[in-house]
Amino acid sequence: MPKKYFLLLLTILLSLLSFSYQCSPAQAQDEVQDYLRLAQDFLEIKDYNQAIQYLHRAVQADPKDPQIHDLLGITYEKNGEYKKAIESFLQATILKHQESIYHSHLAIAYYENGELEKAIQSNLQAITLDPKMDKYQHNLGLFYFQAKEYDKAVNAYKKAAELQPQDADYRSKLGLAYIQLKNLSEAIRSFQMAVNLAPENDQYNYYLGLAYYYAKDYDEAIRFLKKSIEMNGKIPFYHNYLGQAYLARGEYEKAINSFLQVIALSSGRLHDQLGDVEVHLAEAKKGLQETPGKNN
Repeated sequence: MPKKYFLLLLTILLSLLSFSYQCSPAQAQDEVQDYLRLAQDFLEIKDYNQAIQYLHRAVQADPKDPQIHDLLGITYEKNGEYKKAIESFLQATILKHQESIYHSHLAIAYYENGELEKAIQSNLQAITLDPKMDKYQHNLGLFYFQAKEYDKAVNAYKKAAELQPQDADYRSKLGLAYIQLKNLSEAIRSFQMAVNLAPENDQYNYYLGLAYYYAKDYDEAIRFLKKSIEMNGKIPFYHNYLGQAYLARGEYEKAINSFLQVIALSSGRLHDQLGDVEVHLAEAKKGLQETPGKNN
């Protein structure tokens, strides 16, 4: 090939490459948006495998966008693939370390994968970046609770409740941590606040009744346990502790009725968890036989 033609061809190729380089970012962005739209369509119908495929293509088209890695991590999480979720969230934190939500998502993925210490450390990083986010404090309380570090769980739940005073769930979780520390007065106080905020929540009424039962205040225990059953009578644990409160008060016939309800409502593994119910039932029957004239 003559030299002048070679130089002309080289100039044309360089011009084409330059033009391609200038246009490719916009084209790549359009491609990314197409993949994200398709992924969103599959997410809406909970077809996570297909969504993951399109999110992978979006990552390949724009590997430096932390939001895509974060969305991929969330989708892996929904699909129960926690290790892969961790990898995606880690990449998001590397690309944008100052974004607290990515550290929070990473913490949750670690927690779901059974890596509590890493979950705590990632969540602490999220709190460092955004100390006013109540959900981060709540999650930290959850992780500490699961790690049986109840003092630290109390501190985290208290901070969450301070940041969001109207959240009944935070008060309830705080009460559960206090129960583990056997601080029943604070547990009762926390559960009472939860009930005040959400009086129609059967679980909060149950927890308050349970705390009163542990504190041996059986009148109040019965009051709130009966309320929880009025709201949701299908939970055997509610009837179980109501029966135990009646038993402690010597109201044997009512105790028997409660324990029979427990047996009727529970089966299989749940019945095994309530294994002492037959013992309590026998104790109530014995008490009734020994005090036949007692009117319950």
